[in-house]
Amino acid sequence: MQPAGTQANVVEHRFFAIIAAARRTREDIHIKAAPTLFEPPARPQYAPGDHTPLFACRDSDGRTFEFYSAVTGAPTVLLFTGGQNLADMTSGGLDPAVLGANGAQVATLVPGDTSAAAAQKEAAGWPHRVMADPGAEITKGFAGLS
Repeated sequence: MQPAGTQANVVEHRFFAIIAAARRTREDIHIKAAPTLFEPPARPQYAPGDHTPLFACRDSDGRTFEFYSAVTGAPTVLLFTGGQNLADMTSGGLDPAVLGANGAQVATLVPGDTSAAAAQKEAAGWPHRVMADPGAEITKGFAGLS
């Protein structure tokens, strides 16, 4: 058993340590934690009114789609499927009605030719325009900007 004065000193020391820790600023804590945080590299972000890359491609019906001439002023949603299958995305919870809400135009780009785009549109029962992105060139172009 320790003398009463020693126990009081231990409690007092711990109390003051807690007070000192509470006084540390948020920046101090952030600086010490920063080495464990991951921050992605800064990329340009699109804002309303910004110009996006111009592109033209064929849709699942073989018609030419030009992005700038298709923009009507309504919200535009560009969905890049990447290497994922559109049918898998919809079965996983992607709701085409939500994407097209409030009159939004939805343009979906899938890697491959027009037959691949048509097959994915049909398999998913996708109501929006599906466009072919041979070699994923359009997808790669946007990936570097957003």
